[in-house]
Amino acid sequence: EISAHILVAEAYKAEGLSNMALDALGDGLRLAQCVGERRRIGELLDAITQIHDPEAMTLILEQEAELARETGDHCRVLAALRRAAKLLLGSDRAAEALRTSEEAVDLMRG
Repeated sequence: EISAHILVAEAYKAEGLSNMALDALGDGLRLAQCVGERRRIGELLDAITQIHDPEAMTLILEQEAELARETGDHCRVLAALRRAAKLLLGSDRAAEALRTSEEAVDLMRG
């Protein structure tokens, strides 16, 4: 079912229907988060990043990190923080990217 959401989103995106593509990707992301499908979560977040504006994407990545913390999935938290830091750097928000990176390092240190 997650794959179906991705395919639908790709079709919408190809037709220039970005909002509908984001809706399909968001549905797929929520499903992947529910079942803890790390690879698919990453794939969906990357696809959403290509469409969504950086400010909204930062919020989505913060939500992913929080959900991952709640489930105790440190790999997902680190992946979300890495994506957020990269996005922040690309948006010329170096100070925020540094804080996010430091949070990831702290998490890795345990």
